[in-house]
Amino acid sequence: MMHRDEEEQVVMNYLSDRYPILRTALCLTEKIRNWYDKKHIGKDLDFVERDLYDWLDDVEDT
Repeated sequence: MMHRDEEEQVVMNYLSDRYPILRTALCLTEKIRNWYDKKHIGKDLDFVERDLYDWLDDVEDT
């Protein structure tokens, strides 16, 4: 029997394979979540802003 997380992953893989735009949206969502991660606390502001601007460029490109 699959665990809920495994089932969710199977469904997400199926949907992202079937709908490429969904895969792109999920990737962008994961990138912005990572940007908000506490790992950026205390880092150089220029570095943090560059990550955000890179994400914005990815959004504009899609």
